Amino acid sequence: MRKAIINHKLVGYIEGNYLGYFHSNCPDSPFSNFYQTDFTVYHDSNTHELTATQTNGATVQELHFNCVEQLFA
Repeated sequence: MRKAIINHKLVGYIEGNYLGYFHSNCPDSPFSNFYQTDFTVYHDSNTHELTATQTNGATVQELHFNCVEQLFA
């Protein structure tokens, strides 16, 4: 098993064609759904669409998350 390192940071382990990115030695891998990063998406309650770009309208709600796992919940 080889280490996968990007910008001097351990992001996972490579074995054959497989990249294991969630491991106790690299819990903050940017490939993990639990990686801590702040982002915003916009939800239109009329169309039930999500978008990463801000749109205007009375039915658009701005949603803030700190990891992708929160978006999936």
